Formats: sequence, C-alpha cells, structure tokens
Amino acid sequence: MIATTVMAMASVAFVSVMNFSGYAMLDITQQTEFNKAASNTTFKIIQRTRYSHTFEVSNNGNTLVLSFDDDYITDTDGDGNFYNDTDHQETFEYASTDVDGSGTISHQSSANVAPQAILTNALPIGSSAIFEVNGQNPRQIDIQFRLLNQIANNGRTQKIDISTSAYRLNGQDGT
Repeated sequence: MIATTVMAMASVAFVSVMNFSGYAMLDITQQTEFNKAASNTTFKIIQRTRYSHTFEVSNNGNTLVLSFDDDYITDTDGDGNFYNDTDHQETFEYASTDVDGSGTISHQSSANVAPQAILTNALPIGSSAIFEVNGQNPRQIDIQFRLLNQIANNGRTQKIDISTSAYRLNGQDGT
C-alpha cells in the first residue's frame, strides 16, 4: 500500500514536471517566433527606408510613404538630375484592427498591388506614433511599436517593445 502511494505520488510529480516542461517549450518557441516576426518587420522597414529618395509620415504617424527612383537613366521630373526622381512609391501602414487597439502593419510595394500584412498584434507604445520623423535629423525615421501576444492554452502574455531608427541614405536633406 505504501509503495503504491509513493509510486502514485512520483507519477503525479513526473506528469507535473512534464506538463510544465511542455508549456515552457511552447512559450520559448512562441517567443522565438514573436522575436523573428518583429525583427523581420523592422529590418524590412529599415532596408526600404535606406534606399528611398524621399519619405513622408502621416500626421497621426501610422503611415510611412517612401519614394524611389526606378529609372536612374531618365530624368522623369525634368529638374536636370537623373538620380532624384520619385517614380515609385511604397507604403508601410499601421491599422488598428482589434478592440484592444492592436493592429496590423502592412506593406504596399506599388499602387498596383494590394497591401500585404507583415506583422499582426502590433500596438503603439503609449502615445507615441509608430513612425515619426526625427526633429534633429530630417533623414531619420523613428520606428516604435509593441507586440502583445496572448499565449494559446494559458493566461500568460508575451510582449516586445521595438524602438529603433531608419536612416535614408539617398536624396538631399529636407526632401
């Protein structure tokens, strides 16, 4: 009887440890995917901003429009410079899609293509705008957002705050 009780307690302890380990592995895997999604989105915004000739941020800071010169041989705007035209525009936009204010960051690579969601569960950090032109450097865009993820099958949440900057390398200051 004592041996059976000890064996039952050991079995319960073993199952509890295995259950806890399973949740820990699930949390680690989801956090890794969460980090990867935030990193990929941030990298894409930074990369596209670096190569743009101009950028514009909406008044509410939810939209970033980048302009590019797709044909460096032709002076499309007729200003005598072949390198500074804005033949092509791309848009990054944050749109709130949920009651809690979380939303999606999407990327539209041209006017002929529908926007593609590149990140879900995004939120502004406090009252900060997602995209903001840095007042000290007109070539710099500050990017700030938070990811909030409710973990499936339990009440825990994971959160990541992203705060970084992208610098435009092309074009002239103030344009």
